[in-house]
Amino acid sequence: MNNVELFRKGLEKIHEGSIGMAVASLLSVIGVAPVFVSAPFSLKIRVSVSATGPQVLRLPPLFQDFITGILVLVGIIAVIGGALFLIFSTGYVVPGYRMVNAGSGHRYSPQYKLLSVGLSLTSVAEIIIGAAIASLGTGQIFGSMLQHEILEYTVLLGVLATVLFVFRLVGYLGTGLFLIQLYNRYNDALLLATGILFIVAIPLPLIGFIAWVLTAIAARQLMERISQSSRQEPLTTYS
Repeated sequence: MNNVELFRKGLEKIHEGSIGMAVASLLSVIGVAPVFVSAPFSLKIRVSVSATGPQVLRLPPLFQDFITGILVLVGIIAVIGGALFLIFSTGYVVPGYRMVNAGSGHRYSPQYKLLSVGLSLTSVAEIIIGAAIASLGTGQIFGSMLQHEILEYTVLLGVLATVLFVFRLVGYLGTGLFLIQLYNRYNDALLLATGILFIVAIPLPLIGFIAWVLTAIAARQLMERISQSSRQEPLTTYS
């Protein structure tokens, strides 16, 4: 397989994988959102509890069942999203970028290393957080119990959320820079816009859904462009 074929094959895998990644990222946002909502308040709650001493938290049974059901549901959604993220990132997207990098003479190696590590670890972190949220819902924690025990669990989820943010930072930064470098080579505005969106998606995960959809479109367009150009001149003329 020559460089042109390898490059085009890589784009095909990126196109296929990005569609699945769009779905996975949307599910992950829905499932992991409760962590990012609750974590910023944990420090304030800790100060309040430490000032007043342990307090007993009692919730009505109906409200308890409702909260439990919501936690289990979002936890399951997060696990499914993380699992899909892992499947499509390791099975399609990362191998696709590896082929594109190899077909380009390894000119994008730093960016590829970032995305290959970051995307894989992001999916693992999302699965762990989803399982933690689901276990929070299924455990006997909403009856009569000390408030600081709930607090400790919230702090734990906050730590996991921070780890997830770091992994996503590495993965999305690498993906965004890779696409921006491709824009510098092929002068395709969609590649530039998609690369910027991945960087924006680091603090705003919902933007990642849009970024993956545009990645699928950009990969398809670039694949068609290369297929047409390869009949006339070698791939290296796009440097």
